[in-house]
Amino acid sequence: MTESLPQEAKEPARLMSVDALRGFDMIWICGGAGVISALERLFTGHGGWLSRQFVHVEWAGMRFEDLIMPLFMFLAGVSLPFSVAGRLAKNPSKLHLWGHVLKRIALLWVFGMACQGNLFSWNPAEWKFYSNTLQAIAAGYLVATVLHLYASIRWQAVATAGLMLLSWALFAWAPAPGGTPGDYSPDGNVAIWLDKFILGPHQDGTAYAWILGSLNFGATTMLGVFAGGLLRRRELSGNRKTLWLAGGGAAAIGLAFAWMPFHPLIKHLWTGSFVLLSGGLSLLLLALFYWVIDVRGWKRWSYFFTVIGVNAIAAYMLTETWGTRMVSNPLVRGFHRWLPGDFQTLLQAVAEVAVLWVILWHLHRQKIYLKV
Repeated sequence: MTESLPQEAKEPARLMSVDALRGFDMIWICGGAGVISALERLFTGHGGWLSRQFVHVEWAGMRFEDLIMPLFMFLAGVSLPFSVAGRLAKNPSKLHLWGHVLKRIALLWVFGMACQGNLFSWNPAEWKFYSNTLQAIAAGYLVATVLHLYASIRWQAVATAGLMLLSWALFAWAPAPGGTPGDYSPDGNVAIWLDKFILGPHQDGTAYAWILGSLNFGATTMLGVFAGGLLRRRELSGNRKTLWLAGGGAAAIGLAFAWMPFHPLIKHLWTGSFVLLSGGLSLLLLALFYWVIDVRGWKRWSYFFTVIGVNAIAAYMLTETWGTRMVSNPLVRGFHRWLPGDFQTLLQAVAEVAVLWVILWHLHRQKIYLKV
């Protein structure tokens, strides 16, 4: 069995660029999309191209909104080599490490059910067991941890490609009962059939395929693990790391477009071409943030995003379960009588983001973080 961990076992430093990029990713589901859409309507009088970027594509294709979930998953992978090295530096027992890994997976799963799985109905008949981004991250994290701990870099790469190819093969040659091979339609694909077959009444009722998608959740997370491993390499300069990240991103995007005619780009099914395109864009964004913040040292502008990024799970849970609008709307409702409709919408959107950010800023100042 080959050990894939770096030889040095010192506690790694936290990269501000990773936290800032995570905050940049989270801001769009925490009210930022509403601000951009409101601004576009204010200046153009209607929702155009920018507003559409914050609406998921119906099926095939990709918009900016469709990048948010894979980028979150990718960044979980980036952090994995750092967190594993730090924990093994304190306690070299992998068995002890697995205690933390399994606890994290369980918490992410429960949080996911709290957000979109009807957990708080307290009625097991209504629970949806696999229906949320956090659960997809948990699945990808499990796959990536196994590969990172027990496989060499070469075999990690082989396994990551194998996960995508296996998923492709199942779509191409293993149709749903009564279906046809290569069916990528919302109702006829093998992945959604598998979810309905295994989960039964606990399937979430959407066209998202989670169980078969877990193969490529692992692949997406592994792309982040490769990036995190690169960032930990002390012999490389910051500029060279940036070039490797950007080059990897460009290569992944090229492969995605080459694969699309045979394996469509569909986020609902988390196809291999979607893994490569979203992963390539994530690598390019990481290269940009890393070069600007950690290489060039231009950090002040990123503080707004960093406050969100260091407490991303808290931001997500506050948005999905509580919603800051219930606090922000009463604060600004009194101004509506002086403002036209488009300005009202913009003020509400900005207030929603501001309330969440102030809460997270206070938690950050008190060093309170929701960690799993």
